[in-house]
Amino acid sequence: MRTTLVLSACLLISAFAPAQSAYITQQAHLACGDPRVKFDVQRAPGHPLPAPTKDTAVVYILEPESTPFNLSGFTKRIGLDGTWIGAVAMGAYFAFQVPAGVHRLCTRGQSWAFGTVNLVSLTQLDAKAGNSYYFSSTFAQFDPDEAHLQLARTAPATSTVRK
Repeated sequence: MRTTLVLSACLLISAFAPAQSAYITQQAHLACGDPRVKFDVQRAPGHPLPAPTKDTAVVYILEPESTPFNLSGFTKRIGLDGTWIGAVAMGAYFAFQVPAGVHRLCTRGQSWAFGTVNLVSLTQLDAKAGNSYYFSSTFAQFDPDEAHLQLARTAPATSTVRK
């Protein structure tokens, strides 16, 4: 009897997997960008920190070396409102300005050795002009003091679209 219940539960859960996958794909499309676009990432010297303005906020995506899955060469593409705007790799950060208002943010894994890695993180941000926001690539929010410590330990990422 117990085996039958477990099997029934597994079948029921698996029946909804395609619908969940389609929903996730739709949401990722709204926030990310073309899945075929790949980036090369370099760590740049120096620590340029863009400043928010009276019309914009600044978003930092930090990828410190001390992440649980420290895979050398692992790249995460960063999407804003359905367009890829850059990428970040371990030991680096990517900073960008956004106009005040609601935005969809996305990170999606990209592995140099294995092509696209289907690890997607999504969040919605209601950016307030003059503010700075600090996130990990999974959109866990950093405390500003911790973020500045991590920024000092990492390098800015510069990314170019792979041809």
